[in-house]
Amino acid sequence: MKYNIDKTKDKTKINFELDAKAWDSYIDKIYQKEKAKINIAGFRKGHAPRGMIEKMYGKNIFVDDAFNQCFRDSYVEVLAENEDVFPVEEPSVEILTLDEKGITFSAEFSVKPMVQLGEYTDLVIDKIEYKMNKKDIDKEIETARARLARKIEKDNKEAICDNGDVVNLDYSGSVDGVKFDGGTAEKQELTLGSGSFIPGFEEQMVGMKKGEKRDLKVTFPEKYHSADLAGKDAIFSVTLNNIFKNELPPVDDELAKEVSQFDNLKEWREDIEKKLNEQAINKEKAENEQALIDKIVKNAKLDVPECMVKTEQSYMLNDFAQKLQYMYGGLKLDDYFKMTGDTREKFNEQNKLQAEKNVRTRLILEEIIKTEKLDINQKDIDADLERRAESSKKTKEEFMKNVDDEYRNYVKSMLISERLMAFLLANNKIEKKGKK
Repeated sequence: MKYNIDKTKDKTKINFELDAKAWDSYIDKIYQKEKAKINIAGFRKGHAPRGMIEKMYGKNIFVDDAFNQCFRDSYVEVLAENEDVFPVEEPSVEILTLDEKGITFSAEFSVKPMVQLGEYTDLVIDKIEYKMNKKDIDKEIETARARLARKIEKDNKEAICDNGDVVNLDYSGSVDGVKFDGGTAEKQELTLGSGSFIPGFEEQMVGMKKGEKRDLKVTFPEKYHSADLAGKDAIFSVTLNNIFKNELPPVDDELAKEVSQFDNLKEWREDIEKKLNEQAINKEKAENEQALIDKIVKNAKLDVPECMVKTEQSYMLNDFAQKLQYMYGGLKLDDYFKMTGDTREKFNEQNKLQAEKNVRTRLILEEIIKTEKLDINQKDIDADLERRAESSKKTKEEFMKNVDDEYRNYVKSMLISERLMAFLLANNKIEKKGKK
C-alpha cells in the first residue's frame, strides 16, 4: 500500500493506493469467507470457483465487502504510523479509481486542531473569597423547623390568610377566556410566600377569607417552561377552602435531637457552622481554580472544529437526559420536551456556546499536559487503586474484581486533572486584589 497525507487548515485527506495484487487479495478473502453461503448448479455448496460466482452474480459481488475491509485495515495502519494525525470525526470516504491496475481511494476528516498556548504560568488572579455568614446557621435551623411544622387550622370564620400560611384552594386558569391544560385543580395546598406559583399569584391571595372567591390577574414569565403560555396574561379564578397556620417547634435541645445526631442545640449549631465553613471553602477553591483556567484559555489561540462542538452538544444532551431520569423518576427526554415545548434542536442551540467553551478548554489543558509532561503512568494508577481499595474497607482482591478498563481510564483522568491543577496552582498566584 502507498499513501500520502494532504493537510489543510480545516481538513486532512489521506490518499491510498493498492496495486492489483494487493486489492485482489482482499477480493479473495471475501470470496473465501462467503463462498459457503452460495449455491451454484453443478458444484457442491461452498465449492464453486470464484470466477464462476462472479460470472453468475456479477464481477462486483465481492467488491463492497472487500473495500470495507481494505479501508479499515489501511486507515488503521496509516493512523498508527502517523500519531500526529488525530481524527475527531468519522472520515468521508471516496473510491477514486478501480480497474485492472488496482484501487485508489481517499479519506477526508477534521483533525484535532493545533493549539497555540499563551501565558499559562506566572499569572496573577484576583482571589474570590467566600465566608460563612452567621445568619446562614439560623436559615439552616429554620429549614429544619419547617420540616417539622404542624398545620393548625384557623377556625375563625373571619380568618384571613397571610404570608407563611398554608392555604387549601381550588383554581381554574384561562388565557383570553380559554382554559389551558394544567391550569385547573381542586383542594391544592400552597404556602403563601413560598414563590411556588406564578409571580403575583400568591401576593394577590394575601387577605382572602375562608370561602372567598377571587380572580387573580397574572402574567406568565417570558421563559416559562410551556412555550404556549410564556409571556401570556392569564386570569385564575380562585376559591379559598381553608387556612392553616404553621406551628413551628421551639429552637431547643429537643429540636436538635429530632433533626440531627446531636443531643443539644449548641453542638448542632457548631456542626452546622463547620459544614457551612467547608462549603464556603470548597466554593471559593472551585471558583478560583475556574478563574485561573478561564484566564489561561483566554490567552491561548485555536480554531475549534464544528464537528467537535456538535459531538460535545450530543454529550451534553445525553447527560441532561440521564439527569432527568434520575431526578424525576425516569422522565424521558422526549416527554420533557413535549411538556416544555422545547426540542433537541433548541437545546443544542442554547448550549452551543457552552459546548464550544468546553471543547476549547479541554484542548488547551491537554496541550499543557503534553507540554509539561504531566501524564500518568501505570504505577500511579495502581497506587491510587490501592488507596481506593483501602478506603472502601474491602480487600485488594475484592476491590479489584470490579476494576475494568473503563474504571482505570476514569482513575487516570482524575489523577491527570489533579496533577494539572497542582501544577497550575504552583506556578501562578491567586491573591486578594491590591496585595503585593
